[in-house]
Amino acid sequence: MNNPWLRYIWLALLCLPVAIPILIVLSSLTSGESESWVHLRDNLLLEYTSNTLLLAALVAIQTLIIGVGSAWLTSAFTFPGVRFFSWALVLPLAIPAYIAGYVYAELLEYSGPVQTALRQLFFGPGYTNNLLDIRSMAGASFVISIVLFPYVYLFTKTSFENQSGILRSAASSLGAGTSKTFFSLVLPLSRPAIAGGTALVLMETMADFGVVEHYGVPTFTTGIFRSWYGMGDQTVALQISACLFLFVALLIYSEQQMIKGKSFNPTSDYKESKRIELTRPKAWLASLLCFVPLLLGFLVPIVVLTGYALEESRTELETLFNEYALNTIKVAFIGAGLCLITSLGLAYSNRMQSNKIIRTGIKLSTMGYALPAIILAVGLLVPLTTLDHLIAEPISSLTDTKPQLWLTGSIAALVLVYFARFLTVSFNSVEGGLTQIDEKLDAAAAALGATSSRTVRSIHLPLLRGPIVAGFLLVFIDITKELPATLILRPFNFETLSTRIYRFASDERLAEASQESLIIIALGLILTVILVSNAKKTKK
Repeated sequence: MNNPWLRYIWLALLCLPVAIPILIVLSSLTSGESESWVHLRDNLLLEYTSNTLLLAALVAIQTLIIGVGSAWLTSAFTFPGVRFFSWALVLPLAIPAYIAGYVYAELLEYSGPVQTALRQLFFGPGYTNNLLDIRSMAGASFVISIVLFPYVYLFTKTSFENQSGILRSAASSLGAGTSKTFFSLVLPLSRPAIAGGTALVLMETMADFGVVEHYGVPTFTTGIFRSWYGMGDQTVALQISACLFLFVALLIYSEQQMIKGKSFNPTSDYKESKRIELTRPKAWLASLLCFVPLLLGFLVPIVVLTGYALEESRTELETLFNEYALNTIKVAFIGAGLCLITSLGLAYSNRMQSNKIIRTGIKLSTMGYALPAIILAVGLLVPLTTLDHLIAEPISSLTDTKPQLWLTGSIAALVLVYFARFLTVSFNSVEGGLTQIDEKLDAAAAALGATSSRTVRSIHLPLLRGPIVAGFLLVFIDITKELPATLILRPFNFETLSTRIYRFASDERLAEASQESLIIIALGLILTVILVSNAKKTKK
């Protein structure tokens, strides 16, 4: 695309899947106060707001304690299993929050095996009180925290390991102990990383639907679904979405303000920090502290689901793999492929002709990841339905077929929301790799008579192999786990693994959803292993 105006038009089109939902959602606030909205505003809006904020606060506290604590232990100390825990603590990310929520609800509810055993063991058969209310605000925050803490862990651990050992040595020479060094030096220097990881956790928490719906915690997302499906009122659903969007925008702004204009590692001389070897009691305690989040966030769901899957004697396993898994793989492959191709175009546009218009267009088109998928889905459904009705007759006349919904009646709308939501994931990977390729290589290739396309094929693409694979796999994994947008935009008689799990779990049939749950987890694990292996090869 050598013509700059064509590039600008292309960028403008890429901004539409994100800009249109935002405009439609925000414009709903000016559509007047219907009777349904007045009722919701007076009776439920405060509950949605307070529950969403309280849930976010509880999750933030728990993920900060687990994520920062485990990152400090695995980066600063030597103890049994430290190498194993350094990578294993990432594994809970392979467990979708709604799957973990279904597992813990089954385990810890009143009639579940844990409470039944505890009542029999400590109180006798006549005791009937409920020992633990897992389907509550506390239960929901616990489940979300134990699968999302790796975001904080990864960001913080990287920051801890990148800090120069000179700073810690200076603190030690001034008489500061380990605890004082951590709270006075290491933690403040890692504030941007901690804020970034926590912001991701909070955005995922505010966008969660599966856990809060199953645990009976009314939040903005459950309010959107109730208005959309229960009341059939699209306008009220859009107005609730607008409230959720405002909170997410405030969260993003706050996170950016926290790190704006600050310098957090003021030394140019890097020296690797020497690990502290813990003595026997403290060493085993550190191992235990790292093992508990891994146990709760990964091992327990895996063991429970595997047990259910082994007990479940279903004869439709072939259908399961041929239909639901293939549907999931199909939409994930198409969505990840579109994101990757577009990311390459955006990254090269920025490299060849970087200006304010290009940079602004890229920023707008890649801000979808900061928006909950439910907002994108609700915001896009209205214009896509209108467009469907406009093009139905002309297309049916040209193709001599019956009029049908070409966008919302197929996977096209679903893929479009995936594209808008996850484009930033693949773009960040490709852009990060492209910036590592010195522009002197381009100049040398041009001096030797190579065209731009040959330079891309012979130099850039081989060097970008790692970031390209990483960007594709990251988007693929995210799409396989996506639930709210898939529930809203999937066409009739089209089910993915996530929607099938939701349907079974909603009917308290977790055993029947165990095989699908394990397939989603297995896909995430396999692709994560490929991702890690690819990263290691790229570094060599």
